[in-house]
Amino acid sequence: EKSMKLFKFSCSACNDVNWKIRKLGANRMRRIIKKSTNLFRENKEIYETVVEKLEELMTDEENFVRIDAFETIINCISCFNDEDVKNKFVPKIKEIFSKGTVEHDEFMHPLASLSGHLLWTLSQHGMEDLLKADILDFYQSLLVHEDESLRKKAALNLPYFFCEFYGEDEAKTNNSAYLLL
Repeated sequence: EKSMKLFKFSCSACNDVNWKIRKLGANRMRRIIKKSTNLFRENKEIYETVVEKLEELMTDEENFVRIDAFETIINCISCFNDEDVKNKFVPKIKEIFSKGTVEHDEFMHPLASLSGHLLWTLSQHGMEDLLKADILDFYQSLLVHEDESLRKKAALNLPYFFCEFYGEDEAKTNNSAYLLL
């Protein structure tokens, strides 16, 4: 099947010596998982290979590779089983927030764009407490950051935080916050 081959190609790209190709592999995995979610969930071999590759890429020496792996995990987090999210991905994400990595410009923008989505998605799985403090500390720093584009990204994440603290039902009654979701 076409999707199976694409998964295998993306996984092999993640092993390349060139960081740009590893980055592309992580990026393509995100797209393939989204388009072939059933195959990904049902094929244990593919699932385990992808989890292993993303876990490796989250510790890659090149920041840009780690960013794409991070974005893939965040955007596809509901496709992974809760045990893998909790035991394999959350510790790696926590490292990104706590190691000062967020001070690097290349990490600031994707983290700023995805921090609310990450917290909201984790809360859908009952795991928000695993990263809540880290995400909130980072979010608070965004609100007062000197870079206006980072402050704007923080503002666009506000509906996710509203949902987290007031619940989805309350957010739905506040149309301005709910419409941004």
